[in-house]
Amino acid sequence: MINMKLINKMIQKRQFNSAYNELLKINYSYSFKSVSQDFPEIDRDTMLLYLSYALSRSESVEKYISICNLLYFEEPYIEGTDSFIKWILNRALIVFPNNKIIIDWIISVFSGNPDCPFSESEMNSFLRIN
Repeated sequence: MINMKLINKMIQKRQFNSAYNELLKINYSYSFKSVSQDFPEIDRDTMLLYLSYALSRSESVEKYISICNLLYFEEPYIEGTDSFIKWILNRALIVFPNNKIIIDWIISVFSGNPDCPFSESEMNSFLRIN
């Protein structure tokens, strides 16, 4: 049985490799919901660092989307977040071309949003794929 309290402590102490290896044993789901529920005590910046580490070990759509959700929906606001999210999502689309989950996220968050970091042409392209 996995000890989530121990993994919480590992992440808080930035023992990312150890935490990642423990979560790998249970094929952990890195969905935003799972991360939010399983690690409520970990501050957003530490979780962003951990998720970035986990992404570097094994890229997945789920990790990319969780990082974007943390950046976009969690406090405190980081100036320039929209541009950073665009960079992350562009990388995700290179690794996972035309991925419906990624494109759906972009459309649901940025369609009609005046702060949208994507051009009108890019958004129209996403809408055509969707």
